[in-house]
Amino acid sequence: MWWPKIRNIKGRITPITTTKALIFAFRILLVKIRFLGATPERMSNNQRALKLNRHTILGSRNDIVYIEEDDVIYKSIRLHGVWGDTESRFLATLGGSDTVLLDLGANIGSVTRQALNMNSKIPKVIVVEPRKATMINLKNNLTNFSNDKTTEIIFCEFALDKMSGKNFLYTETNNIGNSSLLESLVPSPDKEGKVVKGNVAKNVNTAGIRCSKSYR
Repeated sequence: MWWPKIRNIKGRITPITTTKALIFAFRILLVKIRFLGATPERMSNNQRALKLNRHTILGSRNDIVYIEEDDVIYKSIRLHGVWGDTESRFLATLGGSDTVLLDLGANIGSVTRQALNMNSKIPKVIVVEPRKATMINLKNNLTNFSNDKTTEIIFCEFALDKMSGKNFLYTETNNIGNSSLLESLVPSPDKEGKVVKGNVAKNVNTAGIRCSKSYR
């Protein structure tokens, strides 16, 4: 077995001992993990999640982000600790005492969560997400904001269409952030679309919204 070699004080080349090599490899691994945005975490209810390794606009170190594993959003948060940060920074600059943040196709809520982390003065948020499993993660990811009594969050579990009723929702197999009522717009969709409730766009408004109550 080959090991890296070092020069001792007398200039002779001496193999690094197995113990030293293992310690060295372990330290390199720790450094690599710390540089990653997040590490996988299995919650008590068997839900998949990521635990942030460092402070980012998505949360503080050791904060939990509930998310299904895929090749896009999950991978970005895993590597960088953020997703959609450009959009979030823009939204945070617009927030004021009379602002209502409307997030259509909110997915797991990363964009909204990041915006609220940067601007806690946004008083009301409406999130629309038709996919049931994603909505569960969305509510978990925004719980802290809806419980702190400063931001009212309204969760809408439906898709937006030109007519109300039920329709099939197609989601890209390896990208949970790409869903549509039109199968032709989703590359490699799930074999069977999931039936979801649909509302016309005009039903989503700040005055008389037909959605579930927030945690507040």
